[in-house]
Amino acid sequence: MVADTELRKQHQRDAILRDRMRKAFDMAYDTDAALIVRWNPFFPRFNGHTVAQQSLDYAILLLLSDDRTYGTDDAGEANRIIRRILDHQDLRPKSETFGNFFWMTHWDRVKDKNAVSFLTIGLVFTYVNFQDKLEDDTKAALERAFPNALLGIRDHKVRWQYTNIYFLNLGGLVGLARVLDDPSIHAEAVADFNTWIEGTSEDGFHEFNSPTYTPVTLSGMSVPGERDGGRSRNTRSGNLAG
Repeated sequence: MVADTELRKQHQRDAILRDRMRKAFDMAYDTDAALIVRWNPFFPRFNGHTVAQQSLDYAILLLLSDDRTYGTDDAGEANRIIRRILDHQDLRPKSETFGNFFWMTHWDRVKDKNAVSFLTIGLVFTYVNFQDKLEDDTKAALERAFPNALLGIRDHKVRWQYTNIYFLNLGGLVGLARVLDDPSIHAEAVADFNTWIEGTSEDGFHEFNSPTYTPVTLSGMSVPGERDGGRSRNTRSGNLAG
């Protein structure tokens, strides 16, 4: 069938992309810090060891490539990265950004609240899908982090027009509802989804179509469908409520 052929081609492209990303991250990885090092000539404050972007992506790639038969032990390094990321969650008792994350290791405060938005979906993904490759200490650290991440997301409610972050937060809520086994969190995500549907139907898209923002938005949108296997995507918000 044509659909099967196209799906195989897509899987092949995915494999090629993962391989290219893995090689690029290999070059940027600091084994001592257990984080990716970034250099951005336009935003100097984002230069250095990154917590909120790329490091978790690299950890997931390592978990995917880990081969117990041939003993690559990539999962061991992935566990180090995940724990290192969680070390940078803002857990200061009276902090206004409690539960969020320090985007860069050298920051002394949460300067960009989008950090929790970018991290939550991936952290939930690793916990749900790689139980056999996560060490006990890593699982425990993730379980401690999830309730606080929920607080971080709720503290970072953005307008529906800010589409990419809005959907990262929405996807984070769906994931957290699953790992925290709390239907009220899922109901919150459904309400947010309906807000976006109503606003967009009346006023159109407010975030421009770009090669960088569109994939971020789609990644957030994909989480609800993954939750229920896409069983109810034809309903207004069925892919959230299934």
